[in-house]
Amino acid sequence: MSGDIEKKRIGAQGETVVREWLKQQGYAILPASLIDNGGAPLLESRDGKIILPNNLTWKNKEMGWVEVKTKSNATEHIAPPRRWEHGLPKRHWMAYWRIQEQTGIPVTLAVLELSTALLLIARIEVLGWHSRQYPMQGEMHVFLLRNDFERHDIKGLGPLLPIGIAPSAVRTRCQNLPPVSEQIRMM
Repeated sequence: MSGDIEKKRIGAQGETVVREWLKQQGYAILPASLIDNGGAPLLESRDGKIILPNNLTWKNKEMGWVEVKTKSNATEHIAPPRRWEHGLPKRHWMAYWRIQEQTGIPVTLAVLELSTALLLIARIEVLGWHSRQYPMQGEMHVFLLRNDFERHDIKGLGPLLPIGIAPSAVRTRCQNLPPVSEQIRMM
């Protein structure tokens, strides 16, 4: 139980860091994750309920959803093709697609990578190109190629969170840092 509370606290801090970065980039933000309804904010329709991404953003009269994930670092998939990636449950991945479909508003995934002090950002369409699926702990997961994300240095945004987020599932190889050439790629 205390592990879940700690994960929620770290996730909330990560969302705060990303919101601050978005504001610095000129975005206006509606933090959907802070809407208090006794649980996660939901999009409800006759087809059911879908958990909303963390933030609804506006810039230059364009709207976007931004879902924030806070991770210690990327993991290395050692089977060919070797690659650095970030994973999430497939049910979350599918919810982002359903939200984009239902609202007509594009969804972006933002991964706050604590070990490198980088914010990794990409639209879900881009991330889907090289994604792979694999079952873990009785649930399908989607793994997203780290190189498909844009990288942004966030070191100046105040104190970062502790790096020691324990993985929630057995991974191919845990808690290794990508090589420096993989950590920073010029846009």
